[in-house]
Amino acid sequence: MKIGVLDLLTGEAKAGAAYPYELIYRRMFYGVMPQVVAAWCRRRGHEVHYATYFGQRRPERLLPDDLDFVFVSAFTEAAALTYALAILFRQKGVRTVLGGPHARSFPNDASRFFDVVVVSCDAAAIEDILCGEYPPGAIVRSPGEALDIPPLAERHADVDRATLIAGRHWGFSVAPLLASTGCPYACDFCVDWNNPYRVRAPDELRADLRYAADAVPGRLLAFHDPNFGVRFDQVLGAFDGVAPERRNPYLIEATLSILKKHRLSRLAETHCVFVAPGVESWTDYGAKAGTGQRTRHAKLEHVVAQFDDIAAYIPEVQANFMFGNEADTGEEPIELTREFIRRRPRICPVISYPMAYGGTLLRETLRREGRLLPLPAIYYFTPLPSLRANHYPPEAFYEALITLLRASVAPRIVATRLVAARGAALRVMHLLRAFAIAAYVRELQTFLALLRRDRSIAGFADGTNTHLPAYFDHLLDARLGRYAELLAEPARHELSAD
Repeated sequence: MKIGVLDLLTGEAKAGAAYPYELIYRRMFYGVMPQVVAAWCRRRGHEVHYATYFGQRRPERLLPDDLDFVFVSAFTEAAALTYALAILFRQKGVRTVLGGPHARSFPNDASRFFDVVVVSCDAAAIEDILCGEYPPGAIVRSPGEALDIPPLAERHADVDRATLIAGRHWGFSVAPLLASTGCPYACDFCVDWNNPYRVRAPDELRADLRYAADAVPGRLLAFHDPNFGVRFDQVLGAFDGVAPERRNPYLIEATLSILKKHRLSRLAETHCVFVAPGVESWTDYGAKAGTGQRTRHAKLEHVVAQFDDIAAYIPEVQANFMFGNEADTGEEPIELTREFIRRRPRICPVISYPMAYGGTLLRETLRREGRLLPLPAIYYFTPLPSLRANHYPPEAFYEALITLLRASVAPRIVATRLVAARGAALRVMHLLRAFAIAAYVRELQTFLALLRRDRSIAGFADGTNTHLPAYFDHLLDARLGRYAELLAEPARHELSAD
């Protein structure tokens, strides 16, 4: 059969959205699993066409017209565009399959538009889908005990399709790998809280590292593990199969509890050049952060010292914060995060906030306490609210979020980061990211102004009005452009059963 695999990296379809941020930065966030599905299909002898969409042109035109099946992977942020594309493909008689984070969070909602929605799968489940074993609207949950990841050698051509710009790599390219899947923690905001942790066989990982050293020397490897190195010695042992001088640089996302001081030299020896630990909250998630019972200022001092240790070994360090967690209250969480940014300007902060994604413990808490807003899944994109924060009224929440984002890209902070960055490519990335955050702040400021003067928006945000404000549809239409007409009422306003 003729099969398309499309990885949606953005939910925006408006003209000009691809440059320059999307062209250089966003396109590098393509996933491993869409390539895995493509490889599984090719093993069965099918003709497979793989593409990533980051805003460059009409996404359906990235694939041939005469497909039998199309597999789409998307985040919930891109749900509306994903559904519109499903309608287009089905009009052409193409069988549609959705996977990825949105399928995991909102499978019931997605099944309104897709023939099959995959929450979890393995190669056998993909084969069953292609053989027509599932009826329209089916939701697939395959136990898949073994972690079967086709090797980098098998995915190399798709990696090039995702990363080449005008036939060249330009120093920005990354090659994605997996050393594990799942998560041993149970953070309430995360959809992976009940996804069993599985580590990849060391021989398979070692083979990928050797292939990278031979076929793409010097290329940055990006480990997509939710938590890299939980079985630290086992995973790092795979790097011993490559001579130290031939090892590719690599980046990881790991918990602070894993990044003990005695392990940092081992990461440096294996050529880890970027690490992104999560601080998350100053009052919660102590086990994940490795801070024990420390909270507030005591946790700040501990975290600053630990990041200093990490920065002594790893050239680039990112700190992930989440404002508006259930335990956050008052000005203290805001000031503590700003203090961290002021004291360690070289460390790149990422500020996010909780969303009421389906399949999370947080969503169940919100539903139980009446703080889950009646927001349909296709509107789960910033800056729209999906929940009422536990301790912040809507205006105060957005004011604080804007304050934190501004602090993260203050001119002095960005200048310090640029001076410290190693290499022109990394400096370009920092600049692009700073411009993107500044644009995001302007978007939040516009929404905050509307929140203050539009009663329908204010009432929806504080839970006193259950009607979807007209402005939400205006934002959705602007994001979808020509695709907006494919998603009409009442389909776009239907609340998810997830």
